Amino acid sequence: MCKEFYLKTLNIDSKRIVNAQESKNMVTGTPRPYIRGKHTKKSCRAQRDSERRHIESIPVVDSHYCHRDTNKSYIDGRMNLQMLYEKYVEDCQQTDLVPAKLHMYRDVFNHEYNIDFVKPKKDRCDTCEAAKVHCSEEPKPQFAEHLRGKTESHNERNKDRQTSNQCIVCFDMQNVFALPLANVSNFFYKRKLSVYHLTGHCSISKQSYGVLWPETLSGRSGNDIASALVCILERLVADHPDDTGEIVLWSDSCVPQNRNKVMSTALMLFMQNHPSVRVITQKFSEPGHSEIQEIDNIHSQIEKVLQTSEVYSPLGLVRILCKTPRHKPLKLTQAKKDDIKDYHSEANKFRFECIPFSKVKAIQYTSVYPMTLKYKLSFEGDWTSTKIQSMLSRRRQKLKRPRVNVYIHACARS
Repeated sequence: MCKEFYLKTLNIDSKRIVNAQESKNMVTGTPRPYIRGKHTKKSCRAQRDSERRHIESIPVVDSHYCHRDTNKSYIDGRMNLQMLYEKYVEDCQQTDLVPAKLHMYRDVFNHEYNIDFVKPKKDRCDTCEAAKVHCSEEPKPQFAEHLRGKTESHNERNKDRQTSNQCIVCFDMQNVFALPLANVSNFFYKRKLSVYHLTGHCSISKQSYGVLWPETLSGRSGNDIASALVCILERLVADHPDDTGEIVLWSDSCVPQNRNKVMSTALMLFMQNHPSVRVITQKFSEPGHSEIQEIDNIHSQIEKVLQTSEVYSPLGLVRILCKTPRHKPLKLTQAKKDDIKDYHSEANKFRFECIPFSKVKAIQYTSVYPMTLKYKLSFEGDWTSTKIQSMLSRRRQKLKRPRVNVYIHACARS
């Protein structure tokens, strides 16, 4: 075949033919495999090891939502890959090692480790953040007690997750919805309607529940939270009448909302109205460290949907909440006037001073002894029993006491 005709037909030059002949296999006569784009620069094994040691020494943090369901590790979002590489170069200079190039460090970071950068959330623990600021000082006993309570709460929560014969209910208050939600300039200058939402999650059916009410109906005091929780428990008992003999309630440690005499009174009255519920145990997370990731996950999905939606009225919000989450939509209850009970006035009829609500980690209520409560100051401690007395009985006891002190003072004056 004519060489000139062959080259013009393929539209190539003679150099390519020469290179193909020189690079072919001398035994089989086949051309060499295509290697364009597959050239990799060889790096020293010591440099690779130094990169791995530095990446593994970076402190990781937990993600805010559902970190137990992912294998990915997270680094503080204020850092980036360039900043990490600069730290790596400084460490190599201190140890007299030759640092690797940036592209090699990026290759190891992206392909050998499952690490991502996460932006810190606003609701970080105040105690832990204060300890980071005073890291040069010796840890105080209060901070050591805080870490111990955090570990105990985490272990207790994992123990409850592994228990399958108990009805575990997590609940928490979501951020206030200020309606309407839309990118309209006039809405920024209009009066917003505050709508409150309490979310609950049942461990038996993995079903989520919600109670929604506007500020025109009531506020978000402890009495309102207790009323909304009773609505969730009543619907839960109706859905699972045979599995709610023992109920474990997990919530955060907010004293005005969850750890107070109003909530205790509401739960005691709920057990009185539902004889099938024998035991209710309240358990609280360590302040600053949430152990109700199920609720955090639901709130995260709701917030993600609202970012791309426009809501003009509570009815539009109801439609969105009833479709979230997608795999198992939330069962929503719109609270009415009759659902908001006056538990505060009922709680004032009894003396709850014997229970240190600001320090308790667990409170237990039983239907056999309705006026006897048990509480723990730590999850590893023992239960302490106390009897709740009514204000009327204490007043009667004071009237029956002999007034010896009054008689002594009268004699002294005379």
